[in-house]
Amino acid sequence: QGQGLRAMLAGDFPSSKAAFQRMIDDYPEHDEGYLQMATVAESQGDAAEAARLYSEAMARRPDLAAYYRKRRGSVLFDARRWDLALQDAEAGLAASPRDPDLLRLRAKCLINSGDFARAAASYNDALTYGRRARTGEDDWLCGKLASQGLGAKGCGQTIGMEATQ
Repeated sequence: QGQGLRAMLAGDFPSSKAAFQRMIDDYPEHDEGYLQMATVAESQGDAAEAARLYSEAMARRPDLAAYYRKRRGSVLFDARRWDLALQDAEAGLAASPRDPDLLRLRAKCLINSGDFARAAASYNDALTYGRRARTGEDDWLCGKLASQGLGAKGCGQTIGMEATQ
C-alpha cells in the first residue's frame, strides 16, 4: 500500500495502479486495494472505473456501505449522473441518517433535479449534524437555494459561526 500511495502522490499512476493491483490480487477479499485503485481512477478522471471500484470495495465491506456510497456518489455527481448519485446518497443515509456529507450530496443532487425545497431541508440537516468552515460547495448550495427564494441556516454567514454584523 505504501508503495502505491507514494507512486500516486508522485503522479506515477502506472506504478501506483500496479501496486494496488498486487494488493487486490494478494487480498481479493479485502476492500483496501479496491479503495486505493478507485482513488487512482478518480485522480485520472475515470469516473466509471472509480464508481465500479467503489462498488467492489463496498461488496467486500458492507459495514462501510455509507462511506463507499458517499465516495461513489460524489464521483457520480461529478460525472453529472445525478440520478445515480442521489440513489447512493439516499441509500447511504438509510444506514447513516446524520452523515453531513451524504446530506450535502443529497442536497446537491436534489438541486440538479429541481427539488429545491427538499434540497434546502437536506442542506439544513447537514448543517445541523456537521458544522465546518464554509467551502465553495456551501457557496454553491446557498446560491442555488437563494436563486429559488429559499434560504438555509448558514447561508450569508460563516457556517457554524454567528453573524458578526
